[in-house]
Amino acid sequence: MKNKASVSIFLAMIMIPVISIFLVLSEGVRAVSLKKLSKNTINSAGHYLNSMYQNMLFDEYHIMAIDVSKGREYGNVEMLENDVKKFLESFSNPDEDGDSFFRLRVSDAELQNIGKITDGNGKPFIKLAVISEKDNIYKNAIEGSKEYIDEFKKSDKESKKQNFDKDIENAKKTLIKEKEKGKKGAFKEEKEIKKGENEGRVYEKGKKYCKSKSFESESGGYKSGFKEIGNRIYKSTKTYERSINKKSQSETKRINEQLSADERCVVSKNQSGAGNLTGIEKSNGGESFNGVENPLDTINSYKDEKNLSFWTGNDKKISGQKLLTKIPVSKRRSGRKGANVSISAVDRAIYMHYLHKNMGNFIKPKEHNGLKYGVEYVIAGKDSDEKNLKSVIRKIMAIREVNNAITINKSPSLNASAGALATTIGGISLNPAVIESIKAGIIASWAYVESVLDVRTLLNGGKVSFIKSDIDFTSNLYTLPMYLKNSYKAKESKSGITYKAYLDGFMAMLSIKKLGLRPQDIIEDEFKRIDMCKYFNMDNLAYECDIAVNFGGKPIFLGLTDLKDKDTRYGYVEKKHVSFIGE
Repeated sequence: MKNKASVSIFLAMIMIPVISIFLVLSEGVRAVSLKKLSKNTINSAGHYLNSMYQNMLFDEYHIMAIDVSKGREYGNVEMLENDVKKFLESFSNPDEDGDSFFRLRVSDAELQNIGKITDGNGKPFIKLAVISEKDNIYKNAIEGSKEYIDEFKKSDKESKKQNFDKDIENAKKTLIKEKEKGKKGAFKEEKEIKKGENEGRVYEKGKKYCKSKSFESESGGYKSGFKEIGNRIYKSTKTYERSINKKSQSETKRINEQLSADERCVVSKNQSGAGNLTGIEKSNGGESFNGVENPLDTINSYKDEKNLSFWTGNDKKISGQKLLTKIPVSKRRSGRKGANVSISAVDRAIYMHYLHKNMGNFIKPKEHNGLKYGVEYVIAGKDSDEKNLKSVIRKIMAIREVNNAITINKSPSLNASAGALATTIGGISLNPAVIESIKAGIIASWAYVESVLDVRTLLNGGKVSFIKSDIDFTSNLYTLPMYLKNSYKAKESKSGITYKAYLDGFMAMLSIKKLGLRPQDIIEDEFKRIDMCKYFNMDNLAYECDIAVNFGGKPIFLGLTDLKDKDTRYGYVEKKHVSFIGE
């Protein structure tokens, strides 16, 4: 018995440290498991946060973002942090009375480094749009658009150098100046004739007087004196007319050599009155030169045409939608920061495709409560569809006028026609400098009319050659007003470019800020028209953030040993980066 008792005492002495070691090891395993659990928990919190995206924004525009205000007027990020904390607590099982030995506690949860889709001039929005669209567009289609966009940029640069309105105005001023000279010449001529007539009457009276006094036989002086007066009368009435006819014949011969048979017929009819002030008459508010209406006056009356039906035709319905948001996203300044998001040239091309698809344009308006011509808004930034369309039309006109003027100047037949009409209109002077000035105005007017026809074709869904040839030209120089007064359109070209291509060209030259923020103006304006989204604000939409969580826990197995201190705690700080962009 004595030996058995000694064994029992020995076992009792060594059992306590063995059990303590086992409990310490168990607590160590638990501590490692808590660390892993905290990582799994915060990863789940990331997925939970991703699931809180604004579903209406995704359904309508395919943009993934979280509304940190939860759609409330005075909402803030703390509300979202509380939601995340509640999820973490339910997932981590902090119940001390349960059968789980983990019992992980969440002492604090915070959302840090929140990136908004309006940051960085809207770059995150562009990237999110590109991500949503990448699967729906082919890269070769993007590459194919680069060539005409480069050409487009060249033409746009040229349009900024050229001032066709100034050419037309200079031509009109030159013409007015020459008319005044002509009037002064005619007045001087008339004065000379009257003077000559008076002197002629004096001559007749003098002759009678001389005869009555018998001076003729004595000296014959009255004959020589009055003959000189007669010569002067003849010269004053004939010299001006002869010089004009001589110049006119020379110029007509030069022009006729460059004209077609039909054009020569028209010019010969009108050239017969060149240099004759009585050949000028008023026609429909503009001057007509022997039957040919002066394009410099006629075109000017259409330059400020504000009625969109002039461009689109009466059968096209124009949207009357306006932007209701007083201060849109693109004009707000406060509370934004930079964004570490890069936008490549390919991204821009994909993004333009996204805008056409989701924002609408004049050819394919977006059917919703907001602006229907979204792409035109992105380009022009005006507060109504009508204003944006007018602005885009002006931009297209600037490009088309340059390209059409290039065609006229390079084409021998078109250029000769412009020269012939310039000679007809400027026949009062026939000064080469005057003719050239008038010709420049005529070319600008002709290019303008042809451009109007081009725009009409584009707005009706047709294609127009970017740089035209003689064959592509629709308008006739001698009947320009007819094309403006009626709904004529330019000839279509199978190899031409569309209205959409012009919009792409304009967007290609926009800054990132305009491309990134103006579409958000449209989205915010649309959503605010819905009662349940009246506090919707694009500046509250986050595309990325960091979740920072402080986890804690108390020892369980050490409570059976002397190693536990009453203040012993486990603490883990975990961070999780959540982003819809993935950069």
